[in-house]
Amino acid sequence: MRWKLSIVLLLCQALPLLSQKNFLPAHLIDMEGNTFVGEIDYREWNINPSSIEFREDALSEGRELGVKDIRQFSIDANQELYERAVVNLNVESVEFGYQPIFQNYNTIDSKIEKILTVVFLRVLIKGKLNLYQYIDINKRVHYFIQKGDGPIHELTYREVHLLERAPVLKQGEARSETDYNGVIFQTYKQELAQLMGDDCPAATRTLGQLRYSNLILSVVKKYNNCMGGSTYIRSGDKVFWSLFLQAGFQSSSTNISGKSVPVTPNMPVDLTPYYGFGFEVSIPRTRKKANVGLELAFLNNEAFSATQFNNRYGDPRHLEYDLSLKGIRGVFFGKYVLYHGKYIPYVKAGAGFIKYNKRNYAITEIEASGNERSDHELREAEFVALFSAGVLYRRFFLEARLESGTDIDPTTGYNLKVNRLALLVGYRFGKH
Repeated sequence: MRWKLSIVLLLCQALPLLSQKNFLPAHLIDMEGNTFVGEIDYREWNINPSSIEFREDALSEGRELGVKDIRQFSIDANQELYERAVVNLNVESVEFGYQPIFQNYNTIDSKIEKILTVVFLRVLIKGKLNLYQYIDINKRVHYFIQKGDGPIHELTYREVHLLERAPVLKQGEARSETDYNGVIFQTYKQELAQLMGDDCPAATRTLGQLRYSNLILSVVKKYNNCMGGSTYIRSGDKVFWSLFLQAGFQSSSTNISGKSVPVTPNMPVDLTPYYGFGFEVSIPRTRKKANVGLELAFLNNEAFSATQFNNRYGDPRHLEYDLSLKGIRGVFFGKYVLYHGKYIPYVKAGAGFIKYNKRNYAITEIEASGNERSDHELREAEFVALFSAGVLYRRFFLEARLESGTDIDPTTGYNLKVNRLALLVGYRFGKH
């Protein structure tokens, strides 16, 4: 029970990090065209922000600024650029069950419901064609296009539901993959084709299979390359990797039970050094928030307990439990970064095996007439599950973890399980 309380306390100490400010170096331009250098509280926005908190330096007080105050801001460290824009925003839903509903194909109203609003658009690319992204409060992704200094308008993507399935579709239309009676209007392809004209065949010939996604960026990039290049491209979502070393202390809690165990022994918690190494790589298109990896660690566990009790006849019994384990643990894990900033909190979960090269376990009954020793042959390998939480600062990290083991005593009537709690510090190498 002590190790369960310890892991809860260690993880609770990391929770305040989630509510801390995350100021990163930034620039902004106000409505008068003045440029300010300072820091912005960056929140890994899942939807486009309507306001940001800005301060000039670490000693200054932050102030909230919105679309009425600034025309552009950028997060320097993450190379994210946002611009203020007045747009007609498509407010129709594309979620199944919430799309516009019509009786049949012939009754579809071509008028799309839009609202005029002022927003911060994320800049994806700038050049002859400018492409922007906006994620609304419903997590719908919108793409906006601009040619030169012309007006900004949304690339049209629409899904509708028909009560009567359409027998035939026209060019630029497709059937929904999630709605049997759904129709998708891929008008954005025609809009891009009209803007590009015949200037760049390498770009226009890719429009046929183009999805309404960030793949639009690659098409616009090709077009801009044909027209002399781009002046800005958002930071690419590359694959990052790192090697890491870690060391610390591990507390092992041994539980012995079973039908053949007359009284559960109180096995002491064993505190031993912990050291290991590993490798992790980011998953593409997750902005370095999702990672997978493999780690190896060297384990050592010693525990001894003496138990005295009376049997059902009232006679005293004395049992001794002596356990000694050594092995190598390998775990495949998944890691999720809560947000990127000066301090980077993360959670991790995984599963793997411990291969034991030493697994001595004996139960000895002490009697006046002599001792009776029973040696149990434990399993060579053990399945384990890993759960952890940590904080990364530059290349250093601090991590608290729990490893849940499985029964390694195959002897009938006996169960032996070891749970491990560890507190580690580590250092990362590589590109991350």
